[in-house]
Amino acid sequence: MAIPRLRKRSEEPIQQPIIIDRAFCLYAIAVLVVVIVAFIPALKAGFIWDDDDHFTKNPYVADPNGLVTIWTSAKAIYYPLTLTTWWVMRRLVDLNPFPYHLITVLFHAANAVLLAGLLRRLAIPGALLAGLVFALHPMQVESVAWATELKNTQSGLFFFLAIHAFLSAEERLKGGRRWVPLFIASVLAGLCAILSKPSTVPLPGVLLVLAIWRHGFSKGALARVVPFVLLALLSAAWTIYEQKHHSNAKGPEWEYGFLERLVIAGRAFWFYLGKFVAPRPLIFIYPRWEPAVTPAMLHLGWLLVVLGTAALSLGCLYRKSAGLTGGLVAWLIYGGLLVPVLGFFNIYFNRFSFVADHFAYLALIVPCAVVGAAVAFGIGKLEKELQRFGWAAACMIPLLLGAMSFQQSRLYNDEVTLWSETLKLNPSAWIAHNNLGFALTERGQFAEAMPHFEAAIRLKPNYEEAYNNLGYALLELERPADAIEPLRRATELRQPYPDALLNLANALAGIGDLDGASNVYTGVVANLPHDAIAHMNFGAILAMQGRYDEALSMMERARKLDPQNRDIEKAVERLRAVLSKR
Repeated sequence: MAIPRLRKRSEEPIQQPIIIDRAFCLYAIAVLVVVIVAFIPALKAGFIWDDDDHFTKNPYVADPNGLVTIWTSAKAIYYPLTLTTWWVMRRLVDLNPFPYHLITVLFHAANAVLLAGLLRRLAIPGALLAGLVFALHPMQVESVAWATELKNTQSGLFFFLAIHAFLSAEERLKGGRRWVPLFIASVLAGLCAILSKPSTVPLPGVLLVLAIWRHGFSKGALARVVPFVLLALLSAAWTIYEQKHHSNAKGPEWEYGFLERLVIAGRAFWFYLGKFVAPRPLIFIYPRWEPAVTPAMLHLGWLLVVLGTAALSLGCLYRKSAGLTGGLVAWLIYGGLLVPVLGFFNIYFNRFSFVADHFAYLALIVPCAVVGAAVAFGIGKLEKELQRFGWAAACMIPLLLGAMSFQQSRLYNDEVTLWSETLKLNPSAWIAHNNLGFALTERGQFAEAMPHFEAAIRLKPNYEEAYNNLGYALLELERPADAIEPLRRATELRQPYPDALLNLANALAGIGDLDGASNVYTGVVANLPHDAIAHMNFGAILAMQGRYDEALSMMERARKLDPQNRDIEKAVERLRAVLSKR
């Protein structure tokens, strides 16, 4: 359906609006300051879940020559531009957490300023307030305080730049001025957004909606969106493939029919609006719904969506109201930005929950804009002498949100804090039990970790990682006999599972079953051909069996794999000493 124009356009050249002035520059500085203050706890935080897979222990980010792999394969997790940022930071600051958090905070502040500028360009009232709400709403904490979600803030930066450049190109084109360089810049920014995070693929839809809203429908506008559509289709196809075959988002946990996915999407659509209005409680892992298809569940969410769209569309067509037209535009953009995360496509995170605060990072621009416009409209109805007091009172909104974000960002200090708080609010989160237990083992608190692994197994009986972690904790508590059963179960549930095999071999060796340990280690080194420690441990088992020549050969392979490891070097020397006495 064509979107009616806000007002009748003349054929006169369109003057590009003044977006940046002295007052706006002061506003940008103020946004930067308040964002830094609101996220001070995040700036002091360490690394948490998924940071290891993405950059702290990602071998391709650590490797000085890893950029080729980052850009040409999904081995490193395919967010190549974001991974490149981490790769550069690894060279500059190593693994000091502060710069990683700082860059995420700075990108977020820049996004808030760009949003305010965009709303000013579109002549939407309350643009500056909307930018502050976007900057400080506690739903954004997950994207800002979690270093892994640099994906969101970096892709958001390019997303906003692409929109600004596209609209500038459109304004210049309508005014008969040179527009192609800005259009090319917009395409490049869109490409950078997608390469930072593929969930920005709704960008072409946003551009088309805004172009039609401002200038009316034209074949030229549609043609200019085509390059963005092609980029989005390529990215979407690759992401669907990558999530299924590299992130392993397949199996019973993702096997839902179309009607069930409709239920999920209908609930998620309203979930984020509800959380925006009432952001308590915010949970890192929300309870995962069981999308049973009943008439009420299937129709309720989507009935409201369809009715809302129809009402706004009819209002626009018959009343020609600027407010209704803007409402329809906001409605379409909000829904479009959520499409990639509504459950229509398999996402690995859906194994834990169908919704997450960081999924809605960009979609929140719409309710933020609505809040800004509504407040501006209300204040505009006041007597002129009272409007200043109205805006002063409106400043309480970002202040309150900033205080909530400050409090929420404290939860991201470390994994024990994060997962403990998650379990208080969602005791059924099996991933939280497992990860809290693992965090405790990293602190050497193995006895305290075991109940959490056991709880994870009770909640999810086929959870192979929890079985492996339980076995590892029992090993560390010097209970190898008790560790064998959960470790065998872990290896049955996932094949191959090198870490569990390694722990199982150590448990068998611990009870004196050297033949069993040796047999398991054969599979371990086959699955971990570059793991020096696995080869060293296998060599030790072979030596204990009296198979000294084989043991020395295995130890030598370990030394070649990690020539700087002194423990391996000492093990080789001891073994050579034993052989010299034979």
